[in-house]
Amino acid sequence: MAIPFNNPQLSPMMRQYLEVKQRHMDKLLMYRLGDFYELFFDDAVTASRELELTLTGRDCGLEERAPMCGVPYHAVDSYISRLVEKGYKVVICEQMEDPALAKGLVKRDIVRIITPGTLTDTDFLEETKNNYLCSCYASADGKDIGLAFVDITTGNLIVSEVQSIDSVINELSRFEPKEFLINDKLEGSSEISSYLENNTKSFQVLADTYFVASNGKAKLSALFQTKQLNVLKKMEGVSYLSAVCALLLYLDETQFSGVARICSIDCYRTQDYMLLPHSCKRNLELTQTMRAGEKKGSLIWAIDRTTTSMGHRLLRSFLEKPLINPKQINARLDAVEEFYSNSVLSGQIMDSLKGVYDIERIMTRIVYGKCVPRDLVSFSQSAVRIKEIKNISSSFHSALLKKIAEEIDSFDDIRSKIQSTIVDNPPALLKDGGYIRQGFNLEIDELRELLFNTKQYLAKL
Repeated sequence: MAIPFNNPQLSPMMRQYLEVKQRHMDKLLMYRLGDFYELFFDDAVTASRELELTLTGRDCGLEERAPMCGVPYHAVDSYISRLVEKGYKVVICEQMEDPALAKGLVKRDIVRIITPGTLTDTDFLEETKNNYLCSCYASADGKDIGLAFVDITTGNLIVSEVQSIDSVINELSRFEPKEFLINDKLEGSSEISSYLENNTKSFQVLADTYFVASNGKAKLSALFQTKQLNVLKKMEGVSYLSAVCALLLYLDETQFSGVARICSIDCYRTQDYMLLPHSCKRNLELTQTMRAGEKKGSLIWAIDRTTTSMGHRLLRSFLEKPLINPKQINARLDAVEEFYSNSVLSGQIMDSLKGVYDIERIMTRIVYGKCVPRDLVSFSQSAVRIKEIKNISSSFHSALLKKIAEEIDSFDDIRSKIQSTIVDNPPALLKDGGYIRQGFNLEIDELRELLFNTKQYLAKL
């Protein structure tokens, strides 16, 4: 059934739906209706096929019923993740007021756009691997190409510049981003087009207005302090600023929380690391085998004995970006030697790390309002272990380990606030309630007393 835009016979609700849909024709629109997120017309046909949902129909004011399918609101994240994993982009249109109090049609608006590069549901993300969104900008003469990578699940922004298409391919194979944003200059490259067709389901060509270097510089200045921006002094050109501008604008448009999660910036220069062409990385089987494309049997599978998800991702980045600076290599070797020669110290660190959860991705769920009470408790428990690690770190001798130890924040204030607010074993879902600790809030205590001890309250009355 063709989508009947602007048909005067449409019901008010369907007109509201199509007004939103018209702004996002290339995405699947999930429209909140009561306890369900519904999809209509072509979106419903696509979703029912990809998610194996029953396709039904709904009266829309026309003679023919509109194709429809839906998912429960409390399980929507898993369905969205499955769609995004298949390369689709999903728009979430939420009810902006209580239907019981609304007069007439309930107000609805878009609260988030989810794409392969902005997926935050950890159940559908590989814990040992970053989920990068990449922006590429090539100058008019093609001599400077700016690259910007961001993983919003960890808050890390990485910028770089290269001088050839081959170098772009090498860096893309190094980071393996799930989604690409490129300018029209790169769209005309047969090498880039071939790589994108074979390695991603999601890429988008953005207008030149997204790639404005001066805007990128202003956005970085607003996002980071001067001390953090000092890393950019190593950059020689400005094309990376154009790539950054497009990346941050895209996040503003899709996340609606803007770029609040981005908390660190890294200036990545290709000359600081060993050149690893795409074919070399594949032949060496650094992260996956050639024959089956599996992690098992690869180099990282053989050496990875890290304890935390964050450690898995860090080790992977070390393998994909081998150092070539002797000073940096020796500093890392000194740190390894200290752990290797002191089994007691390394054992204490490992024991403490076993109680550290994936703080980077927990923080992302908090920033985007997707966390549950158990996430906060996990953060609090991790903070206890991090404080242990900081205390143990006082005995470090190598320069690199001393530097790391100085930068460790034990989160005492946050841990104290969580422990005084949330019970030790909260329920899995917010709607289940009962996660606020007794004594934290007098009004909540009184309401809880009324809820669970009604007979005693009436007897006293």
